[in-house]
Amino acid sequence: MSEEITDIKEEVKEETVEEVVETKEETVPEDTVVEETANAATEDAANQATETKEETVPGNAVVEETTNAATEDVVTQTTETVEETAVESSSAKETVEEDASAETSVTEETSAQATEEVTTEETVSDEKDAKKHDAEQSDAEQDEKQVAYDKEKPHRISKFKKKVCRFCNDSKVTITYKDKDMLENFITDRGKILPRRVTGTCAKHQRDVAREIKRARAIAIIPFVEQ
Repeated sequence: MSEEITDIKEEVKEETVEEVVETKEETVPEDTVVEETANAATEDAANQATETKEETVPGNAVVEETTNAATEDVVTQTTETVEETAVESSSAKETVEEDASAETSVTEETSAQATEEVTTEETVSDEKDAKKHDAEQSDAEQDEKQVAYDKEKPHRISKFKKKVCRFCNDSKVTITYKDKDMLENFITDRGKILPRRVTGTCAKHQRDVAREIKRARAIAIIPFVEQ
């Protein structure tokens, strides 16, 4: 700064001297007037130099202030961005941790459900096996009891004789609609034909008996219904 000021002063002095010389040549004043003008010019130059110095100094201060303000703004912006990135990173970490915790909880729940299902299936299968085993044991016990009872119980004697077809035993007996007395043995008091389980005849002779009874009814040897 001092070098710039000295350069400015020298330039101003040279300009003033040149102006004084020019004025002296034109007007040719006296020596006193020339000296006064020279002194006044030097004083003016000095005042201008000081003013320029004063003007340049605050200009530099303004520049420094602007640079400082710019640096402060940059620093504040960088700090704000750093803080924002830190907050975003922290929020991202929190979300990641929450997701991880949720996944772990879900996996734990699924594993717990799977284990519960497995345990329930095992218990159900065990219960089924136990019921099956108990049923088999009960069946075996019942079979043993039945076998022991069959061995100990006396043989039953049937009260009813086994029915045998009389026509098969006696081939001389013929089935005909003319034998009213024989046909009456195979009808009820109301005139209905008795079944095989009552008469004991075989299927073949039962058909023959029914046919002959119907013939006797048709020619009025046997009535359809007893009065």
